[in-house]
Amino acid sequence: LQKKEEKKFRDLIVQLFKLRLKLIKYNHLIAPTVEIIASIGIAASIYHAARVEISLEDLTPIIMALYLSYEPIKKLGSIYARIRQCTAALDRIEYILDHPIVIEDPKQPEPFENIKGKVEFQNVEFSYDNDSPALNKIDVTVNAGQIVALVGPSGAGKTTFANLLMRFHDPSSGKVRIDGKDLRSITQADLRSQIAYVPQNPILFNDSVRNNILLGKTDSSHLTTEEAGRKAYAHEFIEDLPDGYNTQIGERGSRLSGGQIQRIAIARALIRNAPILILDEATSALDSESEQTIQQALRNLVEGKTVFIIAHRFSTISLADRILVFENGRTVGDGTHKELIKECDLYRRLHDGQK
Repeated sequence: LQKKEEKKFRDLIVQLFKLRLKLIKYNHLIAPTVEIIASIGIAASIYHAARVEISLEDLTPIIMALYLSYEPIKKLGSIYARIRQCTAALDRIEYILDHPIVIEDPKQPEPFENIKGKVEFQNVEFSYDNDSPALNKIDVTVNAGQIVALVGPSGAGKTTFANLLMRFHDPSSGKVRIDGKDLRSITQADLRSQIAYVPQNPILFNDSVRNNILLGKTDSSHLTTEEAGRKAYAHEFIEDLPDGYNTQIGERGSRLSGGQIQRIAIARALIRNAPILILDEATSALDSESEQTIQQALRNLVEGKTVFIIAHRFSTISLADRILVFENGRTVGDGTHKELIKECDLYRRLHDGQK
């Protein structure tokens, strides 16, 4: 595809080049155009004055007025050209600023501190469009401290379930509650301060390893950066970096491997010490040995926390003491691994297929 992409890029550059030339042409046309018009105006004034026999004393102020108006008119033309350029940029900015706010904080939010982590989905329905629901009549109660795995084929509703819990969306109907409080009655900042989230593709910034870990909680008194690194089994490879925890890791962690990026994201979640933890395929980028060690670390850490694990790999599910099986936006199974192997056909097919 190299030649094809080169041609496409070259065509776009040529198009941009022509537009820039057009812009420069119009900008530079303003001054001579104004000068020509001014010259014609002055010449016409002198000619008309000569025909009607206006005296030089009467004509001089008119010519001076025309001459003095030349520079302001010229500047007005230049200002108009700049306004036209700014209008295009403003249109793009206004598209974002005027975009409707879908998720709004309540005017009188309820306090949301020292939560235990009980999560309830009460007859929840949600759809990204009006055609097919992503979640359909979900009734689930997760007690504080439970570790729940969300299992199912792609598009079954697992990630949507987690997104509603973090209030990236509001349900079309029904309620999502934490410790009995409807998520719509609390601020988004208060809600998310109580949640640690490790996505499948974590975002790291072009900063030091230490600062990327501390993004979880800059004022952490629960763990030091090094302790979080050890618990995430990242300390050893971080110490081997040129400047250890002060090593710059590049944009989106470009100087690290996928497994290393994931471990730093896990360390970030560990240092946050939130009562609710969401792991979205958090060990997907790790080799088997690293996955086992991190699972052991997470097993010790998640005690007393409510944990949701979105998983396709059944090795990750071993952490959970309860499994929810999703299919077409519904929960078709709810129980332990042994119970679901016997009672849930979909779970058994997914398990046997992966084996």
